[in-house]
Amino acid sequence: MKLRFQYEDRSGYLYARFEGRFEPTVVRDFLQGLAEEIRAKEMYRVLCDIRDVEGVEAGLIPLSSRFDLGEFAASILPKKTAFALLTDKDHIFSDRFGEDVMVNRGVKFRVLSELQDALLWLGVSHEA
Repeated sequence: MKLRFQYEDRSGYLYARFEGRFEPTVVRDFLQGLAEEIRAKEMYRVLCDIRDVEGVEAGLIPLSSRFDLGEFAASILPKKTAFALLTDKDHIFSDRFGEDVMVNRGVKFRVLSELQDALLWLGVSHEA
């Protein structure tokens, strides 16, 4: 299944949901669209849910791809964006390299495995 994504305005944040198979080029397109959506709606808190994406298991994405995507995201997302990535616990890379790439370039970014933790980190108190 090809990677698909959708956006929803929720109370206090923008919810972006992915499903399908991970493809770096499609992720770049998503990030470009996400940056445009953030600016257009002036919603600087983002929850990106990738729990239904295949191929993001820890160890499957090369370090170079994680670096490139982190650097690209940091270059196009507004610096005041708080971006929480929601994934399955076993999909979180122990080195958090991609997270570090974005944070070191000024983006507030965190990878989390629990919805409530992600909402708390974003500073919103409920899901919808």
